[in-house]
Amino acid sequence: MAHYPVNHHLRPLYRAGAGLAGLYSVALGGLGLARAGSTGVFQQHDLPRVLGLPVNPAFACVSVLVGGAVLVAMLIGRNVDRAVNLVAGVLYLAAGLVMLALLRTDVNLLGFSVGSCVVSFVLGLVVLTAGLYGKVVPLGEAGPPGAPGAVSGGPGSSASASAPGATARSTRG
Repeated sequence: MAHYPVNHHLRPLYRAGAGLAGLYSVALGGLGLARAGSTGVFQQHDLPRVLGLPVNPAFACVSVLVGGAVLVAMLIGRNVDRAVNLVAGVLYLAAGLVMLALLRTDVNLLGFSVGSCVVSFVLGLVVLTAGLYGKVVPLGEAGPPGAPGAVSGGPGSSASASAPGATARSTRG
């Protein structure tokens, strides 16, 4: 099982980055709803541009929902933001990949452009990074893998040795 850093010293920076990504998504969606309200919900052509991206009402609603979830989780903290950021980061990346594949088809329901895909990838990486480095544990439980009182990697972790002085073997191939 992988070891994720706990109590990372740059966690506030990553958390702020996720908050800015969520704020950008909410602003894009809110302004997009205001500017694209009269267009068709799934319109694909001649879309108004908001913050440099073409936006239809469906894309605006999705942006508000996902960005709002990231913002609320950031405000709550307490490892809730970590879980939400992991999921939202993967969703941003998956949406960018799917929409990149569907760009020039009639199934491009969110009206994505290449620029929208790039922005989705960047937001996904920022939010996913915040999720990967956002875990917080009490100081007594934090420490390097295998240290007494440290958070272990779980069952089957290579950090546990059966005898004092025994070395743990890496399971990576």
